[in-house]
Amino acid sequence: MFGLKRRKHLFPGIFRWECRACGHLFHQGNPVMRYAMDEAGERHPIHLPGGRGAVEQVLGLSLRELKRAGRIGGLRLVLCRDCDHVFQIDLKRDSHACLECRSENTVDLESFAGEACPKCGRGKIKAKQIAKI
Repeated sequence: MFGLKRRKHLFPGIFRWECRACGHLFHQGNPVMRYAMDEAGERHPIHLPGGRGAVEQVLGLSLRELKRAGRIGGLRLVLCRDCDHVFQIDLKRDSHACLECRSENTVDLESFAGEACPKCGRGKIKAKQIAKI
Protein backbone atom coordinates (compact mmCIF):
# COMPACT_ATOMS: atom_id res chain seq x y z
CA MET A 1 0.00 0.00 0.00
CA PHE A 2 1.21 3.54 0.64
CA GLY A 3 4.37 4.49 2.50
CA LEU A 4 3.84 7.73 4.37
CA LYS A 5 7.47 8.22 5.36
CA ARG A 6 9.09 11.53 4.52
CA ARG A 7 10.72 11.69 1.13
CA LYS A 8 11.59 14.32 -1.45
CA HIS A 9 8.31 15.43 -3.00
CA LEU A 10 7.88 16.07 -6.71
CA PHE A 11 6.37 19.54 -6.47
CA PRO A 12 6.05 22.34 -7.39
CA GLY A 13 5.78 21.37 -11.03
CA ILE A 14 3.95 19.48 -13.71
CA PHE A 15 5.11 15.91 -14.26
CA ARG A 16 4.45 13.08 -16.72
CA TRP A 17 4.47 9.44 -15.69
CA GLU A 18 5.21 7.22 -18.65
CA CYS A 19 6.88 3.94 -19.54
CA ARG A 20 10.40 4.26 -20.91
CA ALA A 21 9.93 1.23 -23.21
CA CYS A 22 6.40 1.39 -24.65
CA GLY A 23 5.72 5.10 -24.07
CA HIS A 24 2.35 4.52 -22.37
CA LEU A 25 1.36 7.76 -20.63
CA PHE A 26 -0.21 7.10 -17.22
CA HIS A 27 -0.79 10.70 -16.17
CA GLN A 28 0.41 14.24 -16.53
CA GLY A 29 -0.09 16.88 -13.84
CA ASN A 30 0.86 18.27 -10.44
CA PRO A 31 1.17 15.36 -7.97
CA VAL A 32 0.26 17.31 -4.81
CA MET A 33 -2.39 19.89 -3.95
CA ARG A 34 -2.57 21.44 -0.49
CA TYR A 35 -5.97 22.28 0.98
CA ALA A 36 -7.64 23.73 4.07
CA MET A 37 -10.92 22.42 5.49
CA ASP A 38 -13.76 24.57 6.71
CA GLU A 39 -15.80 23.61 9.79
CA ALA A 40 -18.15 21.47 7.67
CA GLY A 41 -15.21 19.46 6.29
CA GLU A 42 -15.30 20.97 2.78
CA ARG A 43 -11.85 21.20 1.22
CA HIS A 44 -10.59 24.52 -0.18
CA PRO A 45 -7.46 24.38 -2.38
CA ILE A 46 -4.44 26.46 -1.41
CA HIS A 47 -3.12 27.63 -4.77
CA LEU A 48 0.47 28.85 -4.70
CA PRO A 49 1.71 31.49 -4.89
CA GLY A 50 -0.75 33.82 -3.18
CA GLY A 51 -3.40 31.28 -2.24
CA ARG A 52 -2.73 31.50 1.46
CA GLY A 53 -4.38 34.92 1.78
CA ALA A 54 -7.46 33.81 -0.15
CA VAL A 55 -7.95 30.72 2.03
CA GLU A 56 -7.41 32.72 5.22
CA GLN A 57 -9.94 35.30 4.03
CA VAL A 58 -12.58 32.68 3.15
CA LEU A 59 -12.15 30.59 6.31
CA GLY A 60 -11.41 33.44 8.72
CA LEU A 61 -8.38 31.72 10.27
CA SER A 62 -4.67 31.92 9.60
CA LEU A 63 -2.92 28.89 8.10
CA ARG A 64 -1.12 28.44 11.43
CA GLU A 65 -4.49 28.26 13.24
CA LEU A 66 -5.87 25.87 10.60
CA LYS A 67 -2.81 23.63 10.96
CA ARG A 68 -3.12 23.55 14.76
CA ALA A 69 -6.78 22.55 14.35
CA GLY A 70 -5.82 19.70 12.00
CA ARG A 71 -7.58 21.32 9.05
CA ILE A 72 -4.67 21.41 6.56
CA GLY A 73 -4.03 18.49 4.26
CA GLY A 74 -2.61 17.42 0.94
CA LEU A 75 -4.24 15.63 -1.95
CA ARG A 76 -1.99 13.21 -3.81
CA LEU A 77 -2.43 11.68 -7.24
CA VAL A 78 -3.14 7.96 -7.04
CA LEU A 79 -3.24 5.36 -9.83
CA CYS A 80 -5.46 2.29 -9.80
CA ARG A 81 -3.36 -0.63 -11.05
CA ASP A 82 -6.52 -2.49 -12.14
CA CYS A 83 -8.34 0.10 -14.28
CA ASP A 84 -5.67 2.86 -14.81
CA HIS A 85 -7.93 5.53 -13.25
CA VAL A 86 -5.99 8.44 -11.72
CA PHE A 87 -7.61 10.31 -8.83
CA GLN A 88 -6.72 12.57 -5.89
CA ILE A 89 -6.99 11.58 -2.23
CA ASP A 90 -5.54 12.59 1.09
CA LEU A 91 -3.42 9.54 1.93
CA LYS A 92 -3.88 10.11 5.67
CA ARG A 93 -7.65 10.77 5.67
CA ASP A 94 -9.31 9.09 2.69
CA SER A 95 -9.97 5.53 1.59
CA HIS A 96 -7.31 4.26 -0.81
CA ALA A 97 -9.90 2.40 -2.92
CA CYS A 98 -10.25 3.43 -6.57
CA LEU A 99 -13.09 5.87 -7.14
CA GLU A 100 -14.04 4.09 -10.39
CA CYS A 101 -13.75 0.32 -9.79
CA ARG A 102 -13.36 0.28 -5.94
CA SER A 103 -10.15 -1.77 -6.18
CA GLU A 104 -7.67 -1.45 -3.30
CA ASN A 105 -4.81 -2.15 -5.75
CA THR A 106 -3.70 1.49 -5.92
CA VAL A 107 -0.40 3.39 -5.69
CA ASP A 108 0.47 7.05 -5.25
CA LEU A 109 2.22 8.34 -8.37
CA GLU A 110 5.38 9.36 -6.48
CA SER A 111 5.89 5.72 -5.47
CA PHE A 112 4.96 4.46 -8.95
CA ALA A 113 8.07 5.97 -10.58
CA GLY A 114 10.75 3.33 -11.07
CA GLU A 115 8.35 0.38 -11.05
CA ALA A 116 7.93 -2.06 -13.94
CA CYS A 117 5.33 -0.99 -16.51
CA PRO A 118 2.05 -2.88 -15.98
CA LYS A 119 1.20 -2.45 -19.69
CA CYS A 120 4.26 -3.92 -21.42
CA GLY A 121 6.22 -5.48 -18.54
CA ARG A 122 9.53 -4.47 -20.18
CA GLY A 123 10.07 -0.84 -19.23
CA LYS A 124 10.17 1.17 -16.04
CA ILE A 125 7.89 4.08 -15.16
CA LYS A 126 9.63 7.43 -15.35
CA ALA A 127 8.42 10.63 -13.66
CA LYS A 128 9.69 13.56 -15.69
CA GLN A 129 9.16 17.20 -14.75
CA ILE A 130 7.90 19.04 -17.83
CA ALA A 131 7.11 22.45 -16.29
CA LYS A 132 7.71 24.41 -13.09
CA ILE A 133 4.92 26.14 -11.20
